[in-house]
Amino acid sequence: MDITTICSVCLACTCLVAVLDVLRAVAAEHDFHVIDLLWALAPVAAQVFVFAWCKQGLLEWGDGSELMVSVVGLGAACMLMAHLALSRRRFARCMRGISGEGESAAYRAASLPVDLIMVFAAAVFAVLALELPHNHDLAQVNPLTLFIEWALVAAVAVALYFIGQRRGFLAALVPLTCTGFGIAEYFVFMFKSQPLQPGDLFAVSTAATVADGYTYVLSSHCLWALASCVVSMTLLCLVSHSKLSVAGQSCPSPAAAAAGPAATPPLTLRPLGVLANLAVGLALIAAVASNVTGVDYAEEYGITVSAWYTADSYTQQAYLPTFISAFQGMIPYAPEGYDPAAAKGLLAQYAASYEEDLGLGASESRAAAAAQFDAEKPCVVAVMNETFSDLSIFDWMDENYQGPTYFKSIADCLQRGVLYVPVNGGGTTNTEFEFLTGNSTANLGVGVYPYNTYNMGRTDNLARLFKGLGYDTLAMHPYNRQNWNRENVYEIFGFDEFLSLSDFSESEEYRGHVSDAATYDKILDLLNTDSDPQFIFDVTMQNHSGYDTGLIPEDELINYTLSDGTDDPLIDEYAASVAKSDQALADFLEALSKLDRKVVVVFFGDHQPYMTVEHNSRFATDEESNEHQQRIYQTNYIIWANYDVAGNEQVSEVVDLDSSALGSSFMELIGAPLSDFQKARLCLREALPAIDIAGYRDALGGWHFPSDDSGVSGTEQARSDLATLQYLNLFGDGKDVYATKLQDKANE
Repeated sequence: MDITTICSVCLACTCLVAVLDVLRAVAAEHDFHVIDLLWALAPVAAQVFVFAWCKQGLLEWGDGSELMVSVVGLGAACMLMAHLALSRRRFARCMRGISGEGESAAYRAASLPVDLIMVFAAAVFAVLALELPHNHDLAQVNPLTLFIEWALVAAVAVALYFIGQRRGFLAALVPLTCTGFGIAEYFVFMFKSQPLQPGDLFAVSTAATVADGYTYVLSSHCLWALASCVVSMTLLCLVSHSKLSVAGQSCPSPAAAAAGPAATPPLTLRPLGVLANLAVGLALIAAVASNVTGVDYAEEYGITVSAWYTADSYTQQAYLPTFISAFQGMIPYAPEGYDPAAAKGLLAQYAASYEEDLGLGASESRAAAAAQFDAEKPCVVAVMNETFSDLSIFDWMDENYQGPTYFKSIADCLQRGVLYVPVNGGGTTNTEFEFLTGNSTANLGVGVYPYNTYNMGRTDNLARLFKGLGYDTLAMHPYNRQNWNRENVYEIFGFDEFLSLSDFSESEEYRGHVSDAATYDKILDLLNTDSDPQFIFDVTMQNHSGYDTGLIPEDELINYTLSDGTDDPLIDEYAASVAKSDQALADFLEALSKLDRKVVVVFFGDHQPYMTVEHNSRFATDEESNEHQQRIYQTNYIIWANYDVAGNEQVSEVVDLDSSALGSSFMELIGAPLSDFQKARLCLREALPAIDIAGYRDALGGWHFPSDDSGVSGTEQARSDLATLQYLNLFGDGKDVYATKLQDKANE
């Protein structure tokens, strides 16, 4: 018997049980209400959902037995709920018979402890519905944090029970919400190898626009989560027994049956009771809100989010408390002792140091490049290439894989090297934010997306700097213009124009996305038709995940074998797409080399594909140092020009950078004027060569975790000064730090 047949049989059994119970209830006068049918429809809907997924082949089969057991388990839970939902008035009569109470008020008071016990039990299953899809070993969860999660869920469920006037229909929102978050967390982790974090909630519209690029396969753990949700709702549908109007007072004894049914009037709501229930419910909601906002989860409970083992943080500390701790971490706390006036003084000191003490601004090479830039105003094209990276750095990759060969062969760059980025598998916006503003997300917490979260009106950015130099500024991204709030942020930053998907309607596609080559053709058109100096920022789309589209031509696919002899079709499609990007870059630079105007190109990848997280952990199990994690937080960059830049030999000098330092680095090389913040960033690189969300590099080249003291002279002071200067650059006096629909550009 195949899994589709099992799903259909379970669904049929649940429907049969429901139909028989409806017929029985209709036959018994006053023993059936529409609300009972609505409760019974919930488990039927759950099974219809699973059956539909199964018909599309979207249930993860594995060895088969585990999935079969989970399907049958879900079916049993659904049949039980359907039956009890349609029999709950008989349950109410039995409860009244057991209580022996004749007065409804006394009975309602006596039933409260029973109701609360069932709500508490329902909260247990709601927690399981939240955890099971992504957390496959609950034994590893810290008992304290798991209790905190249950207490939060139970408190909200009890609050809704009282607000709903001691009925379960509002409380049912709790297991439904937990299940939704649990399955969403499962999908996000499957596609990004990262958990669903608070910042993702600010980017729901972005996620929706790229949702059709993935295949949504449910696992057996997701089905167990659905079963837990159904059990939780079953308990909640029964907590209303003290409020149900029923045909008989209790389960009748033989004598009572001989005497005939003793009908009781429906229980009514009393104004004082309504107000009391509302007061209790709202007080509990207030208590939960006070705990979430007023208690520092990191300080009080030790719940922190590791930038290195982010997923482990969520699985070992329970999802909800860790999510709350991460949310609290989004609040941009000022560095200890922060004072805006003192921060401005520190910024001035660094700017003076760049010009005088370190001599960087007064060097002959910088002076020559600055004079040339001022006289010729070269165009600047920055290309942030979607998921462009070199997987040949990994020992587990096929030894015959060479990576993007043209990109690696370019010998006449101004500068090139490894680029340490703040994200893996997704979160493009954070690499973009770091490049355009020079601010590091390492000082903003894990899972924060500044474009969606913070007011971008104050901060330095490349578009505003070039616009101030008389440049036309244009951004392009061949996809939805609302993604990551770019439509608003680009306007705030000072881009004159933003070209999005609608501007590429007739363009070439690859893997269902506008190709890299199409964006380069658009850039060439702009450079050929506008003689003014231009700053163009191109965010490509071609290599976006997922990597099971099946849209790569067969003659472009190569089957790569990993070091353990296994294959990963996702790697094969990704490698083919990067090869296409590599060729497009070669054609683009060739065209620019023939262009009769001066152009600088800054090209870099925003992050690696999400598969590297799993493979890095699977193949490198004995590494404990920070270098292990940095391997998945790196791409590559080049700074290239189609002319001889004064003061630079253009021999592809290798300098490893983080993405927050790339903007100031390329502007220094081409002789562009620098802001004081950029000068400070260049000075800080002496003691702090790189910093990202997973750690930082000291002046001797060693990598450290964010919480570690490097022990290297000057590095800790540099980290502290960077945090202070960045807070000044982003938040100023600390007022109005959060984003609105479109920030008042008076802040600029």
